[in-house]
Amino acid sequence: MTSIGIYKKCYRCGNTTTDMQKTQCKCGGYLYLISLVYTPKVAKQERKRVG
Repeated sequence: MTSIGIYKKCYRCGNTTTDMQKTQCKCGGYLYLISLVYTPKVAKQERKRVG
């Protein structure tokens, strides 16, 4: 599983930015990292039938 940072969002005013270096919004609120979680698909293994 891999997490990829997409953008940052201020929950006080709703402003978003793609600048990952910023920590504060223009309104003074904190910018929270919004990320995408990527899970690679795993190939299914074939089960052997007994009997």
